Amino acid sequence: MTRCFDLRAAGSLRDLGLRIKWVDLALGPGFAVASLIGVGIIAQVISQLGIHPRRSSLVGPVDRGTLTVVIIVLIAVVGAPIVEELFFRGLLQRSLLRRTGPVAAVATSSVVFGVTHFQLLQFPALVAFGAVLGTLAYKTGRLGPGIVAHMAFNAVTVIALNVSALQRFENKAEIDEQALRDARLVQGDCARIKFLGAGELTKALTVKAHSFSPSARQKIEAAGGTVVEIAPAAGEAAASAAS
Repeated sequence: MTRCFDLRAAGSLRDLGLRIKWVDLALGPGFAVASLIGVGIIAQVISQLGIHPRRSSLVGPVDRGTLTVVIIVLIAVVGAPIVEELFFRGLLQRSLLRRTGPVAAVATSSVVFGVTHFQLLQFPALVAFGAVLGTLAYKTGRLGPGIVAHMAFNAVTVIALNVSALQRFENKAEIDEQALRDARLVQGDCARIKFLGAGELTKALTVKAHSFSPSARQKIEAAGGTVVEIAPAAGEAAASAAS
C-alpha cells in the first residue's frame, strides 16, 4: 500500500480531498510539462488568428528586496496552487459532482478557473489547464496530484515587476520586452512578463506584457497609459520546463 500523508487541518479539508501520496510528486510535474506543451499549442493557434506575441521571458527580481522576492515566490508557487485547488477542484468541482456528471463538473470548474484569472488572451489555456487539474482530482479522488502539477506549472511562469519599475522610462514611451531588457529589468530566458500594482506611476506609457494584476492595470491607465496584453509565445513555456 502506498504511504499517504494527510494534509488536512480539519475534517472538512479531508472532505475536499486535501491529501497527497508519494506518487503525486512524480505525477504532478509530468502533467505540468504536458500542460505547458498544450499551452504552447494553444498559443500557436491564437497566433494563427492574427495575434503575434513577442518572445516571452522570465522577469528577474528587480526593484525589491530579497524578502519580497521570497514572499512573491511562496505565494505564487506554494500558496496560490493550494488555495486554488481547494476552491476550484475541492469545493466547487466536488459540489458540482453531486448535482451533475463528471464532464459537466470538470468543464464548469475549469471555465470558472479561467474566468477568475482575468487574462483574456490566456483564457483558453487556463481553461485547458483547469480541465487537466479537474480530471486529476476526479480520477484520483484527491487534490495531491493537481496541487503538485499546479506548483510545477507556476514555478516556471512568473516573478513579476511592480509598476513602480516603469517610472524610469520617458513619458509617452512604449514599453515592451526589448525596452525592459535594455533597462535591465528583464533577465533570463523563460516564462512570462507580469506586472503587479505595488508602487506609484505618474507617466503615461504603453505597456506590453503577458498579464497585469487589476491594481497594475488601474495604475497604468490612471496615469494616462495603455495596457496591451500579449499571448505567450508558442512552445516557449514548454521548452523552459524541459530545460
